[in-house]
Amino acid sequence: MTRWDYGVCKVLRDMLLSFESHAQGEEGAGVGTNASLALAAERPLAQLSAAYGSVYGFPLHFSDAGDARLLELTDDNPVLKAVRNTRIHESEDSKAVFALAVYIHPYPNRMGSVWLYIACLTDK
Repeated sequence: MTRWDYGVCKVLRDMLLSFESHAQGEEGAGVGTNASLALAAERPLAQLSAAYGSVYGFPLHFSDAGDARLLELTDDNPVLKAVRNTRIHESEDSKAVFALAVYIHPYPNRMGSVWLYIACLTDK
């Protein structure tokens, strides 16, 4: 049975929102520096590490320029391929808890920015 922590999903989703703000170059998002982006993620990840002990995961980013494959449940879907390639789902820890967050930022002309954060958390 797969265990999910929906509170962690909320934390990760908030991080994804800050990543998109950084990518857009919004004021206050630390434009132009990867260090500022790392600092934005450092505090929430430190809190998760304190609560769980071990956090393994990372964000994935996709540009949606109207590619219909992003909506299909097929092996050709680039998002599904990327998630499978993380191999996070292959954790052998029976007490592992998973979190998945998705943020989609819409743009004009049926374009969008798709962010996904997948994580595996293990108890101390």
